[in-house]
Amino acid sequence: MGFDLMSTGNHKTKKGEYYRNNVWGWRPLAQYIIEHTNCVSEKDAERWAYNDGHEVTEQEAKAIAKQLKHLIKKGHTQKHYEEYEKERKKAETYNEKVQKQLKAFEERVGKDKAPNDYSKEDKKKWDSIWEKRLWSANYPFSVENVKEFAEFCEDSGGFTIN
Repeated sequence: MGFDLMSTGNHKTKKGEYYRNNVWGWRPLAQYIIEHTNCVSEKDAERWAYNDGHEVTEQEAKAIAKQLKHLIKKGHTQKHYEEYEKERKKAETYNEKVQKQLKAFEERVGKDKAPNDYSKEDKKKWDSIWEKRLWSANYPFSVENVKEFAEFCEDSGGFTIN
């Protein structure tokens, strides 16, 4: 699943025609924009989590670009990245422990079986271990992604989230 942002307006350069991000990279970027630019209304914020054709006007896109460039310039984006990455790494370390628990459980139940082939009781136990995983470990944030998106917004003439 990915997020494709297509220009809806008159863009000045190829940079403003198209922007693509997979779900893993898009969610932290969208969240950063929503939380730190004050450019996305509360009403529209949820629409940024779906690739269902939400339209962002040229005026909104330019405001996002301006705010993102300001946040980058003053070092906020870098600081956010460092804090975000620290927490993401903690989640990765935690997930490694969960993975070890899963592996030990699978060895006890039988390596040759898939979880869906377990007894009801064992499947329930496997699920309870699996559900401990922190999905935040899978969502990277980068300053470069923010810079690229700011350029896209500036040149897009508005866009749709598909």
